Amino acid sequence: MKELQYNIREFGSGYRVYVGNGKYRKAATKLAAENIVAELQLAQKIRGQEMAKISAPLLAELLKQYERCTEAGTTLEEAVDHWVPLFKARTKSLPLVDAVNEYLEEAKGRLKPPTLRDKKQRLTTWVNAQPAKDTTVVDACDVEILRGFLDDERERTSDRNHRNIWLVISAFCSWCLRRNYLTENPCRRVETYTRGSHDEIAVFLPKQASALLKIAVENYDREVLSYLVLSLFGGLRPHEFITQDKSAVWHQLDWQAIGKDIVKGTRLGKTRKARRIPVGPTLLKWIQFIRKKEGGKLTGPVVLNYSFYQRFRRWKRAFVPDSIVIEKDVLRHSYGTYRVVKLGEVGKVAVEMGNSEATVRSHYLNGERSTREANQFWALTPESLKKTTNSGQ
Repeated sequence: MKELQYNIREFGSGYRVYVGNGKYRKAATKLAAENIVAELQLAQKIRGQEMAKISAPLLAELLKQYERCTEAGTTLEEAVDHWVPLFKARTKSLPLVDAVNEYLEEAKGRLKPPTLRDKKQRLTTWVNAQPAKDTTVVDACDVEILRGFLDDERERTSDRNHRNIWLVISAFCSWCLRRNYLTENPCRRVETYTRGSHDEIAVFLPKQASALLKIAVENYDREVLSYLVLSLFGGLRPHEFITQDKSAVWHQLDWQAIGKDIVKGTRLGKTRKARRIPVGPTLLKWIQFIRKKEGGKLTGPVVLNYSFYQRFRRWKRAFVPDSIVIEKDVLRHSYGTYRVVKLGEVGKVAVEMGNSEATVRSHYLNGERSTREANQFWALTPESLKKTTNSGQ
């Protein structure tokens, strides 16, 4: 262990010992000063021994971070230096709702009422999307979490609204930056979309879907598992679980609307078109599994409120490995792809998914997935996952 150097100097009629960080300790005699040094060195040795006895999980995490730094061509010390400013901002950071209220209060004197109302409406939507009322500015402005929220808004409304809310949040973040609530404006690292831009179609392989479902069962959360299986095996769009109408009223998909079919009403989703999606054998078994977990009864909304989507992202970050990428609409696209392969009827799948036949052909009828893969996908029931887990032990 590297020994710390303590300087003993004469100071007035006595001595003082420099202990670091611009601090000194005074001593009447040189012997007393040397005793202070011995005491400090002993304390350092004890701290080193305590660090050597840290728990196995913490030691594993430290080694993991050390390896990540080494692979990135940097040191753990440099990484800590990089994160210290963010940590300081985090300790100073206000709850998001308080910061937004302070920002809007300051804006009253310089913005016209219509502009102020627009900012308030958009920032309130952002605040309501947070997983907890005390979510801080720093947590809400995590780049990946913020990007996810803006993607939600794009899916729920339009590319134009996505751009507008991005501008409002960016202005708020710049205000936070000037008050040291943030160390950077995260919007500079979040993409905006031009009108008509589209994402590529991503589809899970059966083994990827299986791995994701195993994680969801092992780390059970009713809303999360319900969202995953109704999207994977029912083809629901992300915002057909909960939608806000033009009157700012939220509408949710209730368990009562799920029987032999999923009855998707006109108030849910951006397209506002009603449709019925058949509950097939695979989805039925997952619903029965969740019902049993919940004591035999499922009532109320499938997703309780809009903050679910941000909570789901944090769930992914906590439990889902980097090898499983839950891209936008990948769950629904997996349903469409394997449904077309199974049925071979583009028209029927188009009706079930609320798409045109041309869209279904271009997205899903591409020959990239085989009948064998489709059979594997539709065989992903709770029982099959349990058998796979047991056979792997």
